[in-house]
Amino acid sequence: MNLADFYAKLRDSPDIAADAKLVARGFASRNLGALDGVELHAQGMLEEDELARRYVALLERVLRIAEETDLTDTSSLAGNDIYRGVQVAVTLAQSGSEQEQDIRAEFARLALADLLADFESGIDDYVEHLNDTELMDELAVNYDSEMLVDIFTHESVELRQHGVVLTDGVMVYLHQFMRRFYSANFVGLPTMLRELIDDKFSVKVRIDPLRSWVHPRHYRAIIEEDYWHGPPFSPTLLNSSDRNQLHTVHWTDDNNYRQYPVKFTIFRTSMMEDAQRQFMIEEYTPPRDPWSGGQNSRGFGKEYCIQKFAHFVYDQSEKAINHIDGAVRVFKLNEYAEIFRAALAGSVPESRIGDRHKLFLVEGSLDLNRAQRLLYEFFMYNDHLEEYFGAQNEPA
Repeated sequence: MNLADFYAKLRDSPDIAADAKLVARGFASRNLGALDGVELHAQGMLEEDELARRYVALLERVLRIAEETDLTDTSSLAGNDIYRGVQVAVTLAQSGSEQEQDIRAEFARLALADLLADFESGIDDYVEHLNDTELMDELAVNYDSEMLVDIFTHESVELRQHGVVLTDGVMVYLHQFMRRFYSANFVGLPTMLRELIDDKFSVKVRIDPLRSWVHPRHYRAIIEEDYWHGPPFSPTLLNSSDRNQLHTVHWTDDNNYRQYPVKFTIFRTSMMEDAQRQFMIEEYTPPRDPWSGGQNSRGFGKEYCIQKFAHFVYDQSEKAINHIDGAVRVFKLNEYAEIFRAALAGSVPESRIGDRHKLFLVEGSLDLNRAQRLLYEFFMYNDHLEEYFGAQNEPA
């Protein structure tokens, strides 16, 4: 079957839809978006329980359909936006491996994430449930006429950055509308509310009615970031011996540019040889700066543009970084524009593109902290580096 038929078969099955709805809501109860849940399971970080078993069974069904699908011809997807998720899934799957079995497995995983996203609660769902008290009634939580819960006078209640612990075994969430863009993660608001509680201010909050309660063991410390896909940076990743190249993409919405318009940054990692894991960082800026009236972004001339690039190597036996360099990659303007457009459409650029010129090189035995400081300075104003490297430093 072709890819359009795959899309239809996946969404026309009542059984698949019913299971996908349960899995999506299970992920939501753990403060996970569809892709977050899929990625965490792939990394072995999702607890092996009923939710995980249901997800695995569903993934196996999707993979069986994918095995009957021709992934090499995307012509059936042309001209219809409903297929965008499938288009992105097949493009990313093909860019990550040359083995057909691996490509199909990755495609099934990403296509399932796209399906699960269809069952995430949206603006309309939350508007329709603004007066829903079912969850609070179930948990015997007191609330006032405005559906607000007093968390100041209850010493047993703990307001965390990404959850509200009511008892030792019950955690709920602040309302979806307090999240960034009404759908992402919480940023500074919970911290500010917690500070006000500590300063003896009365604080009441609205509880999310559509994310069911969960045990606090599922709490995840998160930093707010725009994040496409890929494994986060961690000590586990540093010491991984996985021979496949892994890539992680951090993204910035146009409205969130600051001093420097970085659209997205790609972080790649792979093994070079025994005990030597390399990392590459590629910064992608738009050809035009949206905050300058459409003028060229910094680094763009009349014929060429440059792109910041860094590379470092971690010696797993020595537990240290033994090589780090900063460079620029040079592109013809039309060459870069084509790569940038393809990336916006969901295609991850090849790793070996442009003409690379090193600007500095450090060799020796560096600890991770000093290497990060060097990278932060080189990629100044690019918040994606702090998002990527900072994730593992969040307190539990």
